[in-house]
Amino acid sequence: MTKILVVEDEAPLRESIVDTLTFEGYDVVEAEDGQDGWSKARAENPDLIVCDIAMPELNGYELLLKLREDDSTANLPFIFLTARVDKPFMRHGMELGADDYLTKPFSHSDLLAAIRARLDRHKRLKQASESQIEQLKAEFVRHVTHELRTPLVSITAVQDIVEQQIGFLSAEELQELLRIQRSGSQRLHHLVEQTVLLTEIKMGALSREVIAEKGMVIPIWDVLTTSVNLARKFAYRNRDMPVYIDDRDGNAKVRCLTNSLRHTFAELISNAIAFSPEDKHVDVTQWVEEGNIYVTIKDQGPGIPAKTVERMFQEFEQVDRQQHEQQGMGLGLPLARQVVEIHNGKLEITSTEGTGTTVTVRLPVAHES
Repeated sequence: MTKILVVEDEAPLRESIVDTLTFEGYDVVEAEDGQDGWSKARAENPDLIVCDIAMPELNGYELLLKLREDDSTANLPFIFLTARVDKPFMRHGMELGADDYLTKPFSHSDLLAAIRARLDRHKRLKQASESQIEQLKAEFVRHVTHELRTPLVSITAVQDIVEQQIGFLSAEELQELLRIQRSGSQRLHHLVEQTVLLTEIKMGALSREVIAEKGMVIPIWDVLTTSVNLARKFAYRNRDMPVYIDDRDGNAKVRCLTNSLRHTFAELISNAIAFSPEDKHVDVTQWVEEGNIYVTIKDQGPGIPAKTVERMFQEFEQVDRQQHEQQGMGLGLPLARQVVEIHNGKLEITSTEGTGTTVTVRLPVAHES
């Protein structure tokens, strides 16, 4: 049964609305003010909220703002009841996330029509979201299956060759086979790390709340230097390319979940390594400005057309995969952006075709508590 929360401090109007909705077959929960509505919205898990604006203690605007900031109630359909009809007043509610307005006095038919419309719209959006999730799951399985199989095949093939030809292989041939096996193992490790990180983000194990509670405050220099070593394992070519780090503000500290942020910078640096010509290098520069740590990672590769930059942040998207002999699932940049944003930062890409690409990461400076 569809549950509706009615938040109205005028008892006669509230009772009238409750009676109407109950008669129509809805499960109705009533709240006599905004604070009561806030408590019952979280406790009762309603499907829709009908709420007055002018109420004591916690008005309708304040209640809506609290609901939109709480993950468990952020997407609830919300209908305001008001005696005011001026556009700025209504616009303010819409900006906060209200779905509809009913102007007092209103008829029961108007109320029911508004509720049905919002419930129908919410149902369609939910179905569309579920469909997208299912498509994402299917795409994820397809990519993981393909990408995991490739390094496993190379590892298994090397083992078979060694077992069958061990007495006939020279030292150089053994070294080459071990190199192939090591490369496959590193690629497999990279894919597993990406999959774990994606799962942590989707399941909420990596979030701003978790960082605030469990994050460590460490120098950005420590993150970057360890990221370079990891990046060389992630890169599918040019693993010995020089990476120069400017440590002008290396003692500046960031609050982070170390593994996730190190993985993020490793992804960005490995991309820069892989897309740069063999005889070039990668520059990593970091500095502090107005309470933020800035890190830029600059390669000397072919650059990225402006129209394709945003596509690169889509999960499982790889631009010009065949041309650049790319490997992986197309998760590196999407995961990097998500991790940076979860750390209250921002990631941007600027690129000019023919002159290279610069990735800029901004993170807030952290102080020991």
